[in-house]
Amino acid sequence: MPKKLYTAGHYVGLGLHYAAAAGLVATAVVFANPVVLAASALLVGGMQYGVTRAARGFFETKLKRHEDSYEYAPELGAMTRELYQKSGLKADDFPVYDFNVDETHLVEQRIKKALGQESIKDGLYAGFAKAMATMGKTPNAAAVRLGKPVIMISTPLLKLLDSDEEKAVLAHEFAHAAAKHHAARAPLTFFTATAGLSLTVMSLGAFFAAGWVGAPLAIGAGIVAAAATVFAVKAAKGTFGETRKKADMSLKELHEQKQITGAAKLSRTAVSVSVATVFNPVYLGAFALARTVATGVKMLGARLSRHQEFQADRGAVVLGADPLALITALRKITIVSERSTKAAFGGELPKKGMLSKAWKKATATHPSLPDRMQRLAAMARAQKRSEEDITRALKAPIEVSNDHNMSLETVRAIMAR
Repeated sequence: MPKKLYTAGHYVGLGLHYAAAAGLVATAVVFANPVVLAASALLVGGMQYGVTRAARGFFETKLKRHEDSYEYAPELGAMTRELYQKSGLKADDFPVYDFNVDETHLVEQRIKKALGQESIKDGLYAGFAKAMATMGKTPNAAAVRLGKPVIMISTPLLKLLDSDEEKAVLAHEFAHAAAKHHAARAPLTFFTATAGLSLTVMSLGAFFAAGWVGAPLAIGAGIVAAAATVFAVKAAKGTFGETRKKADMSLKELHEQKQITGAAKLSRTAVSVSVATVFNPVYLGAFALARTVATGVKMLGARLSRHQEFQADRGAVVLGADPLALITALRKITIVSERSTKAAFGGELPKKGMLSKAWKKATATHPSLPDRMQRLAAMARAQKRSEEDITRALKAPIEVSNDHNMSLETVRAIMAR
């Protein structure tokens, strides 16, 4: 691994994230029952091991490998060979995959399904294959570490980018793999998930301690509150009594349905907690603590992910990528995503409230486009690039053909995730 991929600031940032994780774990140690804490650790560890093992078997053996050259990406092989040399990764160990699944595997799965011979592992593989089929239709790239990093770049993205942009995106993913980002965050994920689960179990215990009257009454009151919320919202919109299958709904209708479901869940939780607290006052504190830690776990994981994305952007430049090419690549991806989503919603994206925007920002796994572009522009200035070139990369209009737009079905599949 090139030493320049990690600076002192990156080590400090990683340390601060682990310090925050230690605080969450300490909270669980103080408040959770030791037996519950140990059981949570075993459950989380077992699930991580099982899912990682199954995913590794799929991602390292079932995906379609990219060829060295395509009409739309003639220099792909040359780029990857250069990146292998600069990153220290071995080509045999880290081939570049498409998101799509190898056709041989799909045929095998269809035969097993027809013969009724599908195993649990086959079911997991089918789920992975379905997800990859969707991601393979989007302009996307990733480096997923499952035992070893699996580097992927989709065909739509290769078709969207020019050679310099293609190299910049690949370098970003190679930087993720060479810096062992997924290995760096695996222990944090284990410890924080264990803390969150143990406190959730503790909260459930306090809920059922409300007794044979309190607990059922709280559940029932929550269900009634949720139904009343759905009725009130639909009545206000004039849609009460309408029944339509999700497959027949537009994206706008699905979004509205999701909002109604969210409001119903919120009212159900508020009423259930209130009723249970009447019968067991301890429950309110247990519930609040569990939710606070769960929120902290989610925000901390997202914060570390953004930290690693910034590091991978810098790592791409260390590996020889043009920071301005990475800017224009990110802009193109954003243009396709926003334009496709807007078209799928009928020309106008749904508006979000301040709280929704704040929550999305706090739990985003990637930094905002403006933040990434400004950092990349600073790297270009450090290379003595002209302000004219930098301004052009940041602000000049970019023409992207509508042929690159994602289909309605693809956008629906992404929104449903």
